[in-house]
Amino acid sequence: MNLDQAKRTFIIEAGELLEAMEAAVLALEEQGEGAQGEARDEAVNAMFRAVHTIKGSAGLFGLDAIVAFAHSVESVLDRVRGHGLELTGELLGLMLACHDHLAGLIRDLGTDAPASDQARAEGDQLLLRLAPYLGGALTRREVRMEAAHAPLAAAPPEQPGRDCWHLSIRFGPDALRNGMDPLSFVRYLATLGEIVHLASLFGRLPEREAFDPETCHLGL
Repeated sequence: MNLDQAKRTFIIEAGELLEAMEAAVLALEEQGEGAQGEARDEAVNAMFRAVHTIKGSAGLFGLDAIVAFAHSVESVLDRVRGHGLELTGELLGLMLACHDHLAGLIRDLGTDAPASDQARAEGDQLLLRLAPYLGGALTRREVRMEAAHAPLAAAPPEQPGRDCWHLSIRFGPDALRNGMDPLSFVRYLATLGEIVHLASLFGRLPEREAFDPETCHLGL
């Protein structure tokens, strides 16, 4: 299978996953606010799996816009799944809007047309609406978007030196089994700033006899 065929397969499978997500949202709306029990958990898990799988597959093709947006939706659903966030009618409506935006991004892949300014603006607004459900923590991209809509203020004086972060990353042993592509994580970081140096860490790599290719030992 060549890359174009694989991409077409991704578009088809993503469409099926989004249909499952939409069905789960509608099922939860029928259950009403405050729904509990097995049916509620199954529907939430179906939504989470759909977005998680789309994010992982999009990372394989370097579709950073889809990965970044799906990551925020997935994080909110993970809080709902762990019962750390109440599933209100307002949140369900937001999940349906996020579904529609993902569907539009994936539909545009079939035309090879770049995302329109309107699509990017819609995505940015949805990310801002998702932010309160993420425990109040905004990503750097969301902070930039908030600043873009905030009143202008006097710029602080420039400081000498360079503003850098040193990130130490260890992927869990089941990262690959769960459908995560570590490279998609690196690509996502590159959308937040410039990666000036990157080193792979293999200190946890076992001896050859104990090596399991499905177990992730990577650190960065």
